[in-house]
Amino acid sequence: MVDARVRPFARVADLVDYLLYDSSRPTTLIVCSTRAKFLEQLAASVSKRIRESQDQISSEEPLHSLEANRESIQSRPPDPLLTKTIGILANSRSVRLVFCTSLEHLRAYLSSLGTGLRKGSAGQDTARGTRIVVVDLVALHYMSTEFSAQGLLRTLALAVETAARITSSLVLCECEDAMVARNPNRGQRLWDLHVPIVSGTARLQDGVRQITVKQVAQRWFRFEGEDRITVERGASKD
Repeated sequence: MVDARVRPFARVADLVDYLLYDSSRPTTLIVCSTRAKFLEQLAASVSKRIRESQDQISSEEPLHSLEANRESIQSRPPDPLLTKTIGILANSRSVRLVFCTSLEHLRAYLSSLGTGLRKGSAGQDTARGTRIVVVDLVALHYMSTEFSAQGLLRTLALAVETAARITSSLVLCECEDAMVARNPNRGQRLWDLHVPIVSGTARLQDGVRQITVKQVAQRWFRFEGEDRITVERGASKD
């Protein structure tokens, strides 16, 4: 059975941190956007994290020491992810970075993943024990005509099938927009949206049977941070 999970990483920077510092196994990071947009989101999320850290330090210091500490705060080196992200990812032996800008591209890549694996001396796939992480899969559907249970099931089933074929774990995460506050097209809120059963059906059409994105995903995925019994009950209704 595939270890398939949804992890609540609010920011792209938090996800990249996790992957770079938890490098115990090879990871394929599939980003459902362009390289340029990914870098914009990463830079914005890291900058926001730095600002929040500085604000926290300032709020905890007595007024008489704020001026003395301001120079120290400003002189600190920037977050390594802000200036060296591409180099870190490019030189990382544990992370393969892939960009899929459309559902067709994503599905094609998943279908081909692992088909050319070399066999080891014991006849085992070299991908055994790897991890697939897909960022903003739901957001990619949200902007398409396949934002439906049918469209989501097609992609999620393919992702799970791919992970099973190469004996890999599978992680999904929907990150917030670091550039547009409360962007309705991004982030954790997408899991709670209702979708029609069949693709091409109007989302808000009266009389159309609908289901939440989370209920669709719960057929295979466990949502981290939630009570396991609740998740299992939700999955049993599908």
